[in-house]
Amino acid sequence: MHFRKLDSNGLVCYQVPELGLRTFNKQEAIAAIRVPAFVAATGIRDSDLISRYFEADLDGSGKLSWDELSTFQKKTYNEFRYESNDSALRPDEFLHVGGGDCDDFALYSAGLLRFWGWELYLGCLSPGRGTEGHAICLSYEEGTFSSSFTYFDVAAGSTEDGSPLKRGRYVPIDYDCVGELSNATGKGWKLTEIYVPEKASERKM
Repeated sequence: MHFRKLDSNGLVCYQVPELGLRTFNKQEAIAAIRVPAFVAATGIRDSDLISRYFEADLDGSGKLSWDELSTFQKKTYNEFRYESNDSALRPDEFLHVGGGDCDDFALYSAGLLRFWGWELYLGCLSPGRGTEGHAICLSYEEGTFSSSFTYFDVAAGSTEDGSPLKRGRYVPIDYDCVGELSNATGKGWKLTEIYVPEKASERKM
């Protein structure tokens, strides 16, 4: 689904052909695409959460940039408290309780990327399988990104929940870090598990 820009009597008109929508409001056209796709993928209809995700597109371009993602992550890290719990919270639950632990922060970030059409996963890092670890969001990247970013080179296979997993580069998003890992991890920690975020909610992690 996409929108296209048309000139109409000197005004810019945006059209979403798949929805039969014509509007002079670019944000309305973007929302008409993004919101239904997000709801279909996550089942989440929370208007407060959707507004936060929508407003992360600071320049109103209809796309989320790495810089905008970084700004969102810093805001999230400063606004929400770290609080241990037993199971992973959905992004709307994380928002309304005001915090959570690493998997909840990661799922909240994953929700943002899902909203903006990125291909993303939830990753678990640890010194080794069977030991307590740390959860992060991962973005699968086929194109170019900053040379300063770290990434995981992952082989094709399947996620822990049985979903197909592409071979390629996966960039970490960790608390307020984009393209790097926070100090919640240590030297020698490895990526041990990968999940589809929507299948990780409510799991004990």
